[in-house]
Amino acid sequence: MSDYKPLQNVAYDRIREMIYSRELEFGMIYSETRLAQELSVSRTPIRDALNRLSRERYIDILPNKGFQLHKPDENDLREAYHVRMMIESYCGENLAKDSGSEAAQAAVARMQECLDRQIALLDSESSMDLRQFWFSDQEFHFAPLNYMNISAFNMQYDSFLHIFMPQHLKNDYVLGRKHSTVVEHRAIVEGLRSGDPQKARSAIEKHLNSTLRLSMINFND
Repeated sequence: MSDYKPLQNVAYDRIREMIYSRELEFGMIYSETRLAQELSVSRTPIRDALNRLSRERYIDILPNKGFQLHKPDENDLREAYHVRMMIESYCGENLAKDSGSEAAQAAVARMQECLDRQIALLDSESSMDLRQFWFSDQEFHFAPLNYMNISAFNMQYDSFLHIFMPQHLKNDYVLGRKHSTVVEHRAIVEGLRSGDPQKARSAIEKHLNSTLRLSMINFND
């Protein structure tokens, strides 16, 4: 049986990919009609996809004009921080409690693989691929959620994680932040492997607090 995807889901995935890959740029107004032509689909699935992306604050719809990428503000950052803190801390604590199980060990191993990829990217400074660094970061943070396998968590979390995408931030911030990210990710992995829920939670909280603090500084510059 083939994996069928409704056209609005196909359009949603493609537009989101265009945002992540920076095919769509901040400050530009894009036409719904032209986008439908480019993606070879009708305007109805495009409109459905854009409405969903607007609800998730990827874009802002401009009546009678089109749409543009949503530029997060401090309120967006704070909301995303609180949602991530609640979900990641809860999932991290439970993963640490179950650290002896095969499923938990597999989840932490996936996080270690993501961390190893990020370290490898750091070793190639001259050709640092921020997009790949970000994708590894996403996968790292989703691993505990996937372990818990609570779909409502994943849906809620996914709609906020993009607020901290690197294209929202200044390049000097992103390039400087990548080193501390690796250090903090390593501490999270160690906390999860220790089997100590409090140690795991503390490492997650430190990472998210640092992310919020530095992001706020970046937005206020």
